[in-house]
Amino acid sequence: MKPEHSFVAERAVAAHCEELLASRRPEVDPADLLAQFAPKLADPLARALARLGAIKPRVTIAAPRPASLEEIAASVGEPRMCWALKAGAKASQPVLAFVDAETVFGLLDRAFGGKGEAPDPMPDAFPLSAELFLARIEPVLVETLANALEIAEVQVAARHADPARASGLAKDTAMLLLDVTAELEDEGELSFAFALTPETVAALLDAPAPSPSDSGPTGAPATCEAVCMDAPLPLRATLVNMRMGVSRLSALKPGDVLPVSIARNVPLSVRGRVIAHGTVGEVDERVALQITQAF
Repeated sequence: MKPEHSFVAERAVAAHCEELLASRRPEVDPADLLAQFAPKLADPLARALARLGAIKPRVTIAAPRPASLEEIAASVGEPRMCWALKAGAKASQPVLAFVDAETVFGLLDRAFGGKGEAPDPMPDAFPLSAELFLARIEPVLVETLANALEIAEVQVAARHADPARASGLAKDTAMLLLDVTAELEDEGELSFAFALTPETVAALLDAPAPSPSDSGPTGAPATCEAVCMDAPLPLRATLVNMRMGVSRLSALKPGDVLPVSIARNVPLSVRGRVIAHGTVGEVDERVALQITQAF
């Protein structure tokens, strides 16, 4: 049988937003990201090392290679020092920085006017003089990473000869290793290494570039997050919070004066939840609240 009538849609067809229909950005190999980033370490490290007596070092960085944390520790040798650096809020795991014994003793010898010679045979552990000098190497690594990443949020989370104890990572954790060599004018050589997990590389370096579709013709943001950030919220600053008996309250009449004292820290709240505190003042003949503590 042939139907003699046409079908009519019960309701309008859904119109999906561009964010749902847009194609996903192709995943980038963390090793490629790290290889592109590695040259940015060279100049900051050279400038920082120059202040430790390493005159005009020429820094070269090898291509990143995969290795476990245990393999990296073995390649650096002993004695060694490992710093766990926390870079920015996006890094879920630390960036590890390594320095070997020859580099430590070489820099220490140069700091006292020597030629950068390391003791032979090499001691099993760093003596007190080398331990004190490690405190001078630490800011070099922090400054190098901060300048390369162009962020200020780089700090030392831990320092230990055992990288597993410094980082809190298992010895078999897969890492990406950057071998760094600083060649000096007198043919001396300094060795460093930076190691990151693929997850840390992606968190720090895989930042998508803004696309033209991120904003409309008038420049208004198109993402849900941006729209929500512009939503107005009613704020309440509680200048006075006092108790009064029912008998006193019922006896109030026009002209009565209630002595009150304004708190030093006035709470600022959104829907009953305190988000900040501040002090009361005046700006342009209007009562103002200067925030002294937020969240």
